[in-house]
Amino acid sequence: MKKQQLLYLGSGFVLLLLIWLLFIRDTSPTTFKAAPEITVPTDQVNMLTVAFPTDTVAVERQGTRWVMVRPVTAIADSNTVSRFLQQIGDMALDAPVTGDVARHAYYGFDSTASRINLRWGDEGAFDLTVSRQGPDYQSVYVQIGDDPRIYSTRQRITVQQNADRWRDRRIMIQSSATVQSAVVSQPGSTYEVTRTDTGWSVDGVAADSMSVENWLRRFSVFNADGFYDDIPKLVLQDATYQISFTSTAGTTEQLTLMQTEDALAVATSAKDPTYRILASRLESYFPDPSTFFSE
Repeated sequence: MKKQQLLYLGSGFVLLLLIWLLFIRDTSPTTFKAAPEITVPTDQVNMLTVAFPTDTVAVERQGTRWVMVRPVTAIADSNTVSRFLQQIGDMALDAPVTGDVARHAYYGFDSTASRINLRWGDEGAFDLTVSRQGPDYQSVYVQIGDDPRIYSTRQRITVQQNADRWRDRRIMIQSSATVQSAVVSQPGSTYEVTRTDTGWSVDGVAADSMSVENWLRRFSVFNADGFYDDIPKLVLQDATYQISFTSTAGTTEQLTLMQTEDALAVATSAKDPTYRILASRLESYFPDPSTFFSE
């Protein structure tokens, strides 16, 4: 009886081994080679290129800031670049999942993958390909240079496949603590919000300070949803929506806004780009003056 049980157990083990060999284990012999240790001096990287299906983005370090040089010349979003380099620096590879080129597409290495090139110093370089989506949502799959092996890593690597996401989308930063006055012009009305000894006034009439502060807070981190590279900034010079901010130090900054077919084009006197924001945001930045008074 025991011999028969052992025979059953042995047969089951052999069957499981066959299933693993045929269906689960990748048959490429390179699968069993140890994963290399990634050592990229991310703090020394001065050029980053990311090629994805719809575009190629290239940013380079210029002094203390990152500048986009492709597809357009613009200030890059330093936070996005820094986070991405940090993810690369923290990346630790698990064992290879395949070395068979025929199985690359299964792990997401096709036209949807992102190809990354890092450069530092005179000769330092590192090439990495990251799949858009592999067979599961828990692992990220990467390829190092031209090595046919595909590795998994638990480190989340977020590759923004939208060029605008690599650009600095901050339209302006206006702190309510430094605003002395703001002249708001829009179709049908023009009014002035002014700081007073006791709070704020609108056209000389005492206003609800909390309402004014809440409105000004919207400009403290005023980010765009995108860009209008085909609309020159000068086109907005005589736009019907304008706000002229004067600081407590006496400096001024002009915000102009123009409606387009599907959104709003925005420009400031302090920056060169023409930004795009959703049309639904118009009223929050250009409210009716009555909203500054308590009922």
